[in-house]
Amino acid sequence: MRTAWYWCLYDWANSAFATVMLTAVLPTYFLGVAPERVRFLGLEWPAESLWAYTVGVSVGLMALLMPVLGAIADQAGRRFASLVAFAAVGVLATVATGTVSPSAWWGLLIAFIVGNVGFEGSLVFYNALLPHVVGPKDYDRVSSWGFAAGYVGGGLALAGVLAWLWIAPAWWDIPAVQAVRHGLVATGLWWGLFGAVACWGLRRVEAGSARPLHLGEAFRQGWARLYQTFRALRPYRSAFRFLAAYLIYNDAVETTIALAAVFGQKALDIPQTRLILIILVVQFLAFPGALFWGWTTRRVATFHVLEVLLGLWAVLTGSAFFVRTEAAFWGLAGGIAWILGGIQALSRSYYARLFPPESSGEFFGFYAVTSKFAAILGPILVGAMTQVFGHIRYGIPGLVLFYVVGWALLRTIPPSDRRI
Repeated sequence: MRTAWYWCLYDWANSAFATVMLTAVLPTYFLGVAPERVRFLGLEWPAESLWAYTVGVSVGLMALLMPVLGAIADQAGRRFASLVAFAAVGVLATVATGTVSPSAWWGLLIAFIVGNVGFEGSLVFYNALLPHVVGPKDYDRVSSWGFAAGYVGGGLALAGVLAWLWIAPAWWDIPAVQAVRHGLVATGLWWGLFGAVACWGLRRVEAGSARPLHLGEAFRQGWARLYQTFRALRPYRSAFRFLAAYLIYNDAVETTIALAAVFGQKALDIPQTRLILIILVVQFLAFPGALFWGWTTRRVATFHVLEVLLGLWAVLTGSAFFVRTEAAFWGLAGGIAWILGGIQALSRSYYARLFPPESSGEFFGFYAVTSKFAAILGPILVGAMTQVFGHIRYGIPGLVLFYVVGWALLRTIPPSDRRI
């Protein structure tokens, strides 16, 4: 089980990127340094719309790359090596966001795109290692522990950045913008340091499994195997039905994570430091939440727990449309925190049961694609609604619809596979 702890440690490491760069600090920092309306491609864009579209572009790149890379990882037996490579790219790009001049907002967007590609790419191979770290009976428990470790690690990293944003201007007269840049660099170092330790502990997971494979041959075999997998829909029918549902409901989950701080700042005018504090509380509430929902699967089938979670997500997301005060935003954030880890951890572990372990890289490549395409659709929807109606609030009803459609597609999975 020691290897499983190192596997969980990588979630601890990379979640600093999720909390600081994707959710709490970088989005509000960008809104602060970019013009209120940005002139780009001959059009004027609200800054929050441009940020939403940038999130969509970064994950869209991964949506195109990941199926091939997942298949290549299985063909060459290089899941671990691919994890290390993408993590290194992400760490370097994260550090770079703190070195870009605040006036060069376009450079900040480019660094973020590269960093997000590294982050999301590493997660594909990290997820693909799960069946090689523990057996099927431990998927739910270890997957939940991984997410729980991520919430604590990401929360501590965010707490450190928040403390620096308070202390640096007050004690050393460091400008607030400069303090944020320090925090971005520290986030990359956190990911790099703990990620290196995690990778050291996972270095023998695929010992002896690597096979020489030329790049051109790897891509040819990768696409060929993906085509074969697509044709093998009948044996893996439940896996692909689940992916269809996941594509829809994860759209809303990913969009909520990526744009929560933007909503708080633009719709409710909550200051950056208090937004970071709210998201920090969410991180730590999500820790027991992830463990709780993992515990429920000992008594209730994972499929049915996912159904309950989708209903809760739909209700809480819909209520955000009517939130008008910071106090209500606190309450909404607390509710989402309790169910956030559950939907993520149990989606991953339930999916892992629907295919053979030797195809983990390939099938988790498809899993990554669905989540990436989800993250494209959600931000684009919210960005478009913001441009059309002039307020980010009008993207919320569409997200609720995603949960309803996702639940309906989930119900198409045969009863025999709902009990595994």
